[in-house]
Amino acid sequence: MNAKSLFIVVACIVAICGQVQAADTPTAAPATVKPAPAPTTVLATVGNVKITSDRVEAPLKSLPADFPPERITMVREKILGDLITAELVHNFLETRKVPFDQKAYDELKDKLKKLATEKGVPMDQLMVMAGLTEQRLRDQVRLKSMADTETAKDKVDAFLKANPTYFNGTKVTASHILLKCSPTASTKDQKAAVAKLDKIAADIKVGTVTFEKAAAKHSACPSGKDKGGDLGEFEFGAMVPPFAMKAFAMKVGDTSGVIRTQYGFHVIRVTKRTDGTGKPGPESAKTAKNCMFSLLQSEMFDQALATCPIVINGTK
Repeated sequence: MNAKSLFIVVACIVAICGQVQAADTPTAAPATVKPAPAPTTVLATVGNVKITSDRVEAPLKSLPADFPPERITMVREKILGDLITAELVHNFLETRKVPFDQKAYDELKDKLKKLATEKGVPMDQLMVMAGLTEQRLRDQVRLKSMADTETAKDKVDAFLKANPTYFNGTKVTASHILLKCSPTASTKDQKAAVAKLDKIAADIKVGTVTFEKAAAKHSACPSGKDKGGDLGEFEFGAMVPPFAMKAFAMKVGDTSGVIRTQYGFHVIRVTKRTDGTGKPGPESAKTAKNCMFSLLQSEMFDQALATCPIVINGTK
């Protein structure tokens, strides 16, 4: 998951609408042959909120008739994941007591109305197509406001100053063990992945197994099978922010605890470090913002894991 994806709702809507076509209003079927609506089932629960099948199926009705059937399952899973993320965002915003900006909300609604006009669909249909609700729109406004505050120029400058090795060409050589697990997977699955990695890390620490053998046996990354988890040498920007920040904070020879990235959960070992002598380039501020977005996102998912359980198909 891209760190910025939580904050850019309009771009997501455009992407979704790009996959669908505005259809003519269908002729209503006679009442005598109108099919019975499919029973609504609870697909997932986030905290106390139930996500029902009708919320997932509604956007699918806007797909074109020739949409590849083999992709329907993937789209359905993506919609469910987005709905789970939306509830996690709402929980995070409520916990942080992030205020609501009516002016920013009105501006967002105006953009959506313009987009609906361009697509030739009513506003309410566009909302359904994109899986949006008024709460999700309000939350996007609140989230963007918080993100803007957390990544204000003075904070970005302080981040750059506090982390020179991220931007001066310093390189580290590291290995990792990856267990794939989505941030929107059930809490049961996420906790199981963390527990498994904790056990693997403990076994490595006491010498029961080598890092290389553990990576070969357990890691979902190709580097595990081919290279004992070795990722080679890399600069900060070559890895996703949570991974890079952890690796660059470690000493040579250290093995980390469990960390989360968009790919799942990792244990990292640093084997070499080469200090750089360069200066921050023109892309450094953008990289810093990405890192700060990522920290905010990680905080949200970690809070959810601790206090807002996800249940999918009856599993916790």
